Amino acid sequence: MNNNWLDQYPEAAVFFGPFLDHQDLEDILVSRFPAGSPIMEESSYDDSALYYILEGVAEGMTSSLADIENGLYYVPSKVGQGSFTGFFEATQGKPTKRRLSIYAKTDVTALKISQSLVYRWAHFKPDLLLNIFSRILIGSWKQREVVSNVNSFNSNIKLAIHLCYLYDMYLHSCYPPEYTGSVRIMDTHRELGYAVGCSIRTVDRCIARFCEEGSLSLRRGKIHMNQSQYELLLHYAETHS
Repeated sequence: MNNNWLDQYPEAAVFFGPFLDHQDLEDILVSRFPAGSPIMEESSYDDSALYYILEGVAEGMTSSLADIENGLYYVPSKVGQGSFTGFFEATQGKPTKRRLSIYAKTDVTALKISQSLVYRWAHFKPDLLLNIFSRILIGSWKQREVVSNVNSFNSNIKLAIHLCYLYDMYLHSCYPPEYTGSVRIMDTHRELGYAVGCSIRTVDRCIARFCEEGSLSLRRGKIHMNQSQYELLLHYAETHS
C-alpha cells in the first residue's frame, strides 16, 4: 500500500502530491495502529519519525502531571485526519526523547515519514516543509482556541463547545465524506471531565440535560450526535456564551 495511498486519500494527495518523487514514495511507510495502541511513547528514543494521520483520531498523554488512577494526565487535544505529530523530534538531527505519548483513540492509519526524509526535504524541498509547519501551526492555534473557550464559561457551555469540537473531529477523521448519520463520541465521561475541568458528576448532569433537550443521544452509555443535534448544541453554545 506504500504508493496507492495517494489514490485512496485525496486530501493527502492534494497536500503531498505536487512535491513527491519516486524516491520519496519509496521512503514513506503506511502504518496502522489499532485503537488503544501507542503511535509514539513519551521519553522513548525511537526512530524520530514524523507522522501524518490519514484517517482516525489519536490523542496525547503525558506523565508530567499524574492522574492518581493510571499515572497519566489526559490532554484535551486530538490529532485527526490531515494532522502531523512528531515534528519536533523529527527535526532535531539526533535521537531525542519523545515529549509526550500519542495513542490511537480509534483505529488510525498514518504515514510514517523518516527523520532522514524530513532532513532531505529541508534541503531540497523547503516549500513542502514550510507547508507542514504551517499546517502544524494552524492546528496548534485551533487547539488553543478550544482550550481558551472551555476555560471561559460555565460547565454547560464549555462541555457543549468541547462536544461540538469532538463531533467535528470524529466526523471528518473517521467517516467518509458523504456520511450523514450519527457520529459516536469516543471519549468517556471521565475524559470529558478532564478536558473541560469538571467532575464526572457534573459531566453526567450536563449530558443528561443535553439528551433531554435533544442535542445528544446515549446508546448503551455511549454518546452519539448527528448533524441536527450538532447544530442544536452549537446554537446553544453560541447563544449562551
